[in-house]
Amino acid sequence: MALETRRHVHTADNLLETIRQGDLGGFRDSNDLIKHIIFEAISFPNEFKWAGLGEHVLDIFEAEIASAVDKEAKFFWEFTDPKSNPRDMNLTIERAAKSTWLVKDIRDELRLLRQLFENQLKLAQEVSETFWPTLMSGETRSSKEARKSIRESFIGESGVETLIQRVKQMDEDASTTLDGLSNIIQAMQAQASLKEAEAARFMNAIILPFTVMTVIFTPLSFLTSLFAVNTSGFPHNGDGELSLSTKWFSLRMVFGELTSLVATFLLVWLAYTWQHKPKADKKPKTDARLSNMKGKR
Repeated sequence: MALETRRHVHTADNLLETIRQGDLGGFRDSNDLIKHIIFEAISFPNEFKWAGLGEHVLDIFEAEIASAVDKEAKFFWEFTDPKSNPRDMNLTIERAAKSTWLVKDIRDELRLLRQLFENQLKLAQEVSETFWPTLMSGETRSSKEARKSIRESFIGESGVETLIQRVKQMDEDASTTLDGLSNIIQAMQAQASLKEAEAARFMNAIILPFTVMTVIFTPLSFLTSLFAVNTSGFPHNGDGELSLSTKWFSLRMVFGELTSLVATFLLVWLAYTWQHKPKADKKPKTDARLSNMKGKR
């Protein structure tokens, strides 16, 4: 069994130092030493905070989950606050997505720790079964109960079962937080899409009058320019200058404008009808050769 140590000028509470600090003089045989080494190896995760971290590794993840829960509440408050600026919605969604990524990463780390603790629990059960077997020939009931109590005490004092339960609870909390963040992100994205749709409708309402004016006045402008051309087909005065009477000019302007509007509306109606035309259901094609074969039979 190789126990790695680190060279440090100060006392380092690593696994080897933890084993050395045990009451080695009180061991009666090699089995007691083996039990001590295995017990310290199994329960060593509880020593992380004294080995340089300053706090238990699960406390770190627990604090991060609590921070994510607090951020989830803030995101919900920003989402429901009527005074919030809609322009900041994309930034809030980005922050919520980063929190989601962090919680997913925490769940991955907890999954690895849970596998580690489950392996340690399996090792503790195998070791306890080796030193205090369940079945022995010619034993009394009291001795059997005593060994069972020692096995349970050995496993319980290692703290592995407690760590597994703690990791399970933290994973459930992280899963609940992840679902909450996902729901908030979906709600914020839906609200952002709704805001964009409202802005698009507002812009369409602004553009519509200008579109109508363009449709009406573009033909008038074209006709006015056309009738300004000095051709022999238009009325002239005695001096040979272009001279259009009001009645002549008005009739042709009205006719040209109406013709242009009718043509425009007709094209719009045809485009709308073609776009919203219901698609006919395609009937499944039958294989002619199979039909002929069935007919021959």
